[in-house]
Amino acid sequence: MKFMKRIIVFIFMLALVGCNHVEENTTSETVKLTTEELVSAEYFMEYYGLTQDDIGDFDLQAMLDEIELEKQDLEEDGDFWLNSMYNSIENNRQYGFNAYSLTRDGRRLATKDDDLRKAKYIMMSNGVLHSDGFYHDQQIIIDVEKRKSYYSDYNIWSNFLDAEVQKDLDEAVLEDLLEYLNNNEIYNWDKIIGSTGNAPGDYVWHLYIVMDKDDVIWYKGNGPGDNKQFNEWYSQLLEVVK
Repeated sequence: MKFMKRIIVFIFMLALVGCNHVEENTTSETVKLTTEELVSAEYFMEYYGLTQDDIGDFDLQAMLDEIELEKQDLEEDGDFWLNSMYNSIENNRQYGFNAYSLTRDGRRLATKDDDLRKAKYIMMSNGVLHSDGFYHDQQIIIDVEKRKSYYSDYNIWSNFLDAEVQKDLDEAVLEDLLEYLNNNEIYNWDKIIGSTGNAPGDYVWHLYIVMDKDDVIWYKGNGPGDNKQFNEWYSQLLEVVK
């Protein structure tokens, strides 16, 4: 566990120098750790005898949420985690903007009982096939609570603050997006939609909806498939974020 946590932090440190990677081939759900196992900002600061003045306005809780630091790891290798925090502060590392960390736990299909108007984040990652024969990333992230959207034509999954287009969203527009998704029976969608094409403009997409309890509704597909409702909603989404 300690070794794996070191690897995770190392990956986050690489993001400081522009390393972007999105891992979207996970097919099994991840068991979310309980609150009792995880280190909170209060626990971390008490453990090291820190005060708010010691860390300034650094968002320690966001760092801990992203790493999912467990109490046993803190006790096994305390100096490493303290140094990681100070390195993050020194390098102005901002946590809470890693899309993968927000979508890694509790992936599932939607159910009829889901109220998608309670979503915290909507995230879309598309690999669009270009004339060079390669899929190029196109990504959308909507922070529902902060009413902000992020759009990019390249991979920003490890830090969506790098998005080319960032917008403040009108509350009514955001409500319309959520209402459309909520009313079009996403729970009836197949998990895999469409077939892989080989012409420029074809794409492979992943849709993540992070709900209010941090469980993640996850769908993926190849091209538009037969789901016209999805295409209509996605077109509406692009108009808002681009």
